[in-house]
Amino acid sequence: MKQIINPISSSNSNLDSSVVPSLILAHLIHQGYQETAQCFFDCISSCTKSKNATFLSDHPGAKTIGLRQKLRKLLVQGDVDHVFELLASEYPKFLSTHPRLHLCLCIQKFIELVRSQAPQKENQMEWEGSKNKTLKNENELMDIIEYGRDIQAKFIDLIQGDPPASEALTVLLNILKT
Repeated sequence: MKQIINPISSSNSNLDSSVVPSLILAHLIHQGYQETAQCFFDCISSCTKSKNATFLSDHPGAKTIGLRQKLRKLLVQGDVDHVFELLASEYPKFLSTHPRLHLCLCIQKFIELVRSQAPQKENQMEWEGSKNKTLKNENELMDIIEYGRDIQAKFIDLIQGDPPASEALTVLLNILKT
């Protein structure tokens, strides 16, 4: 017969009774599971009946869950410009202190710009048949390529640095050189 182990009980392990729940709570907060973290925190607080229990909002990272969820949603939607705006307003020096992340966001913006120029399957025949749209798209495409070259120039030290850029990034930058 299997024994059910209560992670809160200190008799099951040599660990302090608050370590495992704290690790779980930290994971939930880090991943942005705000409602689950709140429920888990409430359960822990009631199970331990601790008078020393702090509020969830006192936990490191809990105050930024909403912002991190919003940033993740914007990235999934491809709205990198809004991510830049939000980071600049909430954490003005963040991107300058994290140049690799800044580079990744710039590359993501480049990818989203290229995606925006790709014809949709249902409109592809109409798009191919319109000379005006093609000319407009060629101008926009040149602007996108120029943006890619600006990224390359801005982050050249990081790209060629140690450790070197990833293979995919190197291929992308080689395409922009031509």
